[in-house]
Amino acid sequence: MARGPQLEDGFTRIANEILEKIGRCNLNGTQRGIIDQIWRYTYGFGRKDAALSISFIARALEKQKSQVDRELTALIDRNIVTVVMTEGGSRSRVLRFNKDYSTWQSERRQRNGGHEKIVHQNEDESSAKKSTRSSTKTRTKKDSKERNKETPSRNSKRHYPEDDQFYKMAVYFHGLVQQVAKDDPKLKHLTVNANLQSWANDFRLLFEQDKQNDKHLIRDVMDWVTKDDFWKANVLSASKFRKQFQTLAIKMRASNKAGVKKPDPKADELNLQIRRDEALRVWMAEGNDPDDFVFDE
Repeated sequence: MARGPQLEDGFTRIANEILEKIGRCNLNGTQRGIIDQIWRYTYGFGRKDAALSISFIARALEKQKSQVDRELTALIDRNIVTVVMTEGGSRSRVLRFNKDYSTWQSERRQRNGGHEKIVHQNEDESSAKKSTRSSTKTRTKKDSKERNKETPSRNSKRHYPEDDQFYKMAVYFHGLVQQVAKDDPKLKHLTVNANLQSWANDFRLLFEQDKQNDKHLIRDVMDWVTKDDFWKANVLSASKFRKQFQTLAIKMRASNKAGVKKPDPKADELNLQIRRDEALRVWMAEGNDPDDFVFDE
């Protein structure tokens, strides 16, 4: 079976913001391929620039050199790729991807009679003109956003200070879960990066939305679930605890009832007989008449 690509064989780190901006940029397939090759041989090796010839890029992309030369020139003209230097004695140029996308130029084609002219324009300016053409729609969206800012969203993130009851619950349960993970190394990675703010929010929702506001019951379930042979490996976060809370409470009560021994009449009668015989033996050893013996339970 094929092993498939693996990160340990090498990977390229690209900021998400750059990927999002490139995705919205007006690039053709060859231009995007050139950028990918530049990323591969710069960021892929932990450096900012690399000497890459037209021939090398063309072979990597399986394109004609003339096509690669033309599209690379367009990227340089648009300031998306910059030439750091030209290596002496070779035709390779040292290329660098320009991360400052505010300086990129957009490409716009204008027709003048039978001729087509390529006009480069700053990406931000181009975006501004597009925004102007749809000003009414933009203003409506902006007004809506402003109203949303003025009225806090019910789903907006809430910060829980360390003295908050829900944060304290998160800390307590996290400590129990860490102990479970400590006993089982396979589970350790699930608790190392736990977000206690998120855990605190889950406990708040357990109180406010789920109406489970019995603190003593919640703590009892926390203690029980992290000791139960089955559930301790399956409930390792506050979100899972909240989701399974009702089931866990029922299981805990059933388990506690099963642990209480029921009275055994036969065993009680046997113990009583043993005590009676021992008392009679002591009575007779003291020289008393067995017929006068009275056992006091």
